[in-house]
Amino acid sequence: MSRIQYGITWWGKEWLKALTMIDHANRIPRGKSYANNGAVKKLVIEKNVIKAKVQGTQRSPYRVEVKLKAFNHVKQQQIVALLSQNDLLLAELLNHQLPPETNQILTQAKINLFPTSWADVNGSCSCPDSAVPCKHIAAVIYLMATEIDNDPFRVFDLHDCNMSWLLKQRGVKLTQSEIKIETIAWHLNGLKQHQHPSDIDLETILNKIDFSLLPNIGTSLMATLMANPPCYQHGDLKVLVTNAVKDMAKIAAKELSAIELSDSRQTPLFDSKSDLIIDEELKISGHLDKPLSLSKLGYLSHNETILGLIHLFGLHLMVNGLIKPRLAMTSHGHYRILWVPVITQNEVVKLVDLLNPIIPESILLQISPTEKLNLLIDLVVRQHLNSKTNKYPANKISHAMTKGAFFSQSDLPVAQSLSVLSIWLKKLSFTSDRFVPLIMVTNTKKDDYHLSIWVRDTTANMPPVTLAEFKQNNPVANLRLSQDLATIKPHLPVIKELMGSKKTDYVNFSASQFVNVLFEMLPVIKLLGLNLVLPKGLDEIIRPKVTMKLKSKSMTSMGHGLNLAEMLEFDWQVALGSKHISVSEFKQLLKKSRGIINFKNEFIYLNEAEINSLLKTIQSSPKASQTELMRALLSGEYQGSPIELTAGLTQELNRLKQFPTLPPPKNLQTTLRDYQTRGMAWLFHNAKLGFGSLLADDMGLGKTVQIISLLLIFKQRQMLEKPALVVVPTSLINNWQREIAKFAPDLKVALYHGQKRNWDQTEVDVWLTSFGLVRRDVSRFETHQWSLLTVDEAQNIKNPHVIQTKAVKKIKADYKIALTGTPVENHLSDYWSILDFLMPGFLMNLTEFRDQIARPIEVDRNQQALAYFKKLTEPFIMRRLKTDKSIISDLPDKIVIEQYCTLTADQASLYQATVDQMLRVIEGMDKSIERTGMVFKLMTSLKQICNHPNHFLKTPSPQVTTSGKSIRLMEILTEIVEDHHQALIFTQYTEMGNLLVEMIEKTLNLKPLFFHGGLNLKKRAIMVDEFNNHTSPVMILSLKTGGTGLNLTAANHVIHYDLWWNQAVENQATDRAFRIGQTKNVNVHRFITADTFEEKINQMINNKRELADLTVGSGEKWIGELSNSELKKLFS
Repeated sequence: MSRIQYGITWWGKEWLKALTMIDHANRIPRGKSYANNGAVKKLVIEKNVIKAKVQGTQRSPYRVEVKLKAFNHVKQQQIVALLSQNDLLLAELLNHQLPPETNQILTQAKINLFPTSWADVNGSCSCPDSAVPCKHIAAVIYLMATEIDNDPFRVFDLHDCNMSWLLKQRGVKLTQSEIKIETIAWHLNGLKQHQHPSDIDLETILNKIDFSLLPNIGTSLMATLMANPPCYQHGDLKVLVTNAVKDMAKIAAKELSAIELSDSRQTPLFDSKSDLIIDEELKISGHLDKPLSLSKLGYLSHNETILGLIHLFGLHLMVNGLIKPRLAMTSHGHYRILWVPVITQNEVVKLVDLLNPIIPESILLQISPTEKLNLLIDLVVRQHLNSKTNKYPANKISHAMTKGAFFSQSDLPVAQSLSVLSIWLKKLSFTSDRFVPLIMVTNTKKDDYHLSIWVRDTTANMPPVTLAEFKQNNPVANLRLSQDLATIKPHLPVIKELMGSKKTDYVNFSASQFVNVLFEMLPVIKLLGLNLVLPKGLDEIIRPKVTMKLKSKSMTSMGHGLNLAEMLEFDWQVALGSKHISVSEFKQLLKKSRGIINFKNEFIYLNEAEINSLLKTIQSSPKASQTELMRALLSGEYQGSPIELTAGLTQELNRLKQFPTLPPPKNLQTTLRDYQTRGMAWLFHNAKLGFGSLLADDMGLGKTVQIISLLLIFKQRQMLEKPALVVVPTSLINNWQREIAKFAPDLKVALYHGQKRNWDQTEVDVWLTSFGLVRRDVSRFETHQWSLLTVDEAQNIKNPHVIQTKAVKKIKADYKIALTGTPVENHLSDYWSILDFLMPGFLMNLTEFRDQIARPIEVDRNQQALAYFKKLTEPFIMRRLKTDKSIISDLPDKIVIEQYCTLTADQASLYQATVDQMLRVIEGMDKSIERTGMVFKLMTSLKQICNHPNHFLKTPSPQVTTSGKSIRLMEILTEIVEDHHQALIFTQYTEMGNLLVEMIEKTLNLKPLFFHGGLNLKKRAIMVDEFNNHTSPVMILSLKTGGTGLNLTAANHVIHYDLWWNQAVENQATDRAFRIGQTKNVNVHRFITADTFEEKINQMINNKRELADLTVGSGEKWIGELSNSELKKLFS
């Protein structure tokens, strides 16, 4: 256990020192153990007499009295007069400080505050020990030191000199500062969706957040605290608080670095086993789960997103030291330390103002918006700091600081200690009343700096006045202002000079002297919340940086692909803010300048060590790599500083970024929309330049048809002398094959797929294959020559370390294209691998990319890093959304997409066995109701097999990979969830709905809603409300129950997992989303299993209008009337 300290302040030390110096027998130290173990039972001061009871060896405590000489009325008035002559000294007294000058002034006037001999002290004790001081008197002297530590006015009280009363007679009132909060009784529970304000646009708020702008102040704010506050006797409370802030930063840094990037699966924000419950005493039960990246928060419910945002905000405050302790009192009269944001920093204030209004009423009851955020931030701090609390001292105040424990006034050394603690913590932020001081800096023509104090009246619309003018016109208010200025004197010592000077209003600093003021003193003043008025530009001081001037080696057109970097050359330059100068000009500037200088109306800091490092960098790096030059050319910056381009190079760069129009190819069997024509032209332009392209259009915008059009252009321009290769998920091979046959029959397509795959076919324009086969047969693919390599669903190569990605990257092609529908900005680490496939080496290595681009954007929402990434990749990435104004007018309101799915091996064997078995039975039956029933049974069985083997076999625990439809469904849902869209999934079968719930929950880590006939009306209404309020992005509906009457316009995707083959029924189901009130385009996905009866029936309906009309009235009845040969043709 830590030792109790006495005489912590200089005035407390002076009290002990004065008495120990006159204690020639060295008896006072003997009383320390008595003081430590609580032997002093009672201590009061009556005029100039200390009266106490001290428990000794006897049953009854001893009576102790210690009497000092009283100051008479004349001497008391003399003391007040002497101290009132100095504004700063009096102000410090009012701030519960006793400046050493006080003792010096009074000693010169022959007034002794502290005893100089035993003649000044009259001590007595009822114990048998006749010696003075006895150990009981000594114990009282130690306890009195604590009283004096916590209240320096006690020194005057001991002389029967009531300074508070004397100052009050002069119109000065001493006030105690306590911080109280409202009665707290709240419960963080339920996270009900319908209780959030409907006008909150979370996406807009998320886009406004940039945690990277938060300044890292480390422990600078804690450094402003006075060391060894007397309210704490177990060491230095300042050290304890500083160590807590350091630990917070380490813990938060570890938590933030552990945030998983690019994981689209939904993750609960809170421990699912219990809610977070906080009672009126602020005691917490429950547990905050790991923090999520900003990009991932978009997948959570409304309230969870807000709480996750506050969790992240709290961690960023912790890691940057932007958190401070504040004393709070609960409704039961207990006290607690809250850790709250440092709101003296503009960027913190912006985030606080952004978050305060969106905290749902249902989460924190009876609390003001500001306190809601403070309490939630404190919750974040406590949860994370809890792992470090064992390293701190085991006492009530230490536990209050680190564990959130409560304490009462009796847990402090003396009654006055609570006020001392409150004032001590309050000094972490500057507060003032009506008159506010301004610290003003002006710059002279000689590069000198003047620092002065001005005063502004917050109640009047008047310009500020100088301190001297204010003192002359406001003698009463001057004392309160002096109190405010006294609190910052330790951090800006010139305050003393300015307050005491009658000759000048400012202090002068040379350019070199001002460096310390600008970088050491003024940041602390700003940190405490004082207003600084600086010359324009001085608040954003510029430091020289290395940059370059790029130019082309020749006037001819630049090179091909990344090789165009070989055509670039550069000269090193020095960036001074927005101005660039040559290295020789910079060296010339250094000959006559150091410190902070005004260079062409911008303030530059010339630091010797930084200058030497900069020049060394230029001298030791005569060349930049080709990829560095390309990044500099495209981003317009080098190592964070803007670069210069020659006029010719600027024109060439514009040529690279602007692609010419290109008409659709001849014989294309469809009409391209305008945006699709632009996409095709962009792909062709990049291919001609040798650049790879990532086409990341929103789902449903027709990425496939744009590639097919490009392939046709390649063929017509003799660019397919070597075939093209398209690598897709197995589930999409049939789709691609059908789309090419449908839109570009001139293209000869071959499949590298199945058991008997080979390259035997000749004159093939396009080969289609799967990722799995590339992985398995990579040696075959890498030995072939390819003109164009296209990778669809390119997120399949997002992991650079797996065999599949490495295999795809081994394939050599003249041109490369990647397709994906997921948003690039949410999954940057994944996209590094895709872009590395397209442009090897361009985006640094993966570690550098994560550290410099991905993590700053995904975790901190660093807008500067995002802008840099966009400039770098702008020529290579095209992403259009259905919501884009240039797109939406070109789209139909409803986009129907037929998703062809392939039977898996399990499905294929089960399908064939069922067909063979049941057709034999049917062939032996005459046309009758019984035969029709058997046909329907066959059709139903095959539908269930196409849905999922478990559906047919009635077995639990379905695996996604055993059904072509479930594989494709998860691919589509992943993209829908990534885009923050919502989907309805229709199935005819409740059993299939249950299987879908299980697979979606397991694969995507989200709980879909399931609307089926077993729900009562109340549950149905709740489920519809939850879906339309974005609780879950997926709702499964049984076709009969959810096919009519519902309004589910939150959905912009409708998936028909199994088809009814009745257009009217299908349209009715689709219209749950596509109806009046829908403001978005709706994508309708019709799942059809290729090479099965599902595809054949779909073709029959599409090809024969009369059959389509027939199905409207009769549903699937016509199938039962087919002959045996027709049935065999349909089902085989």
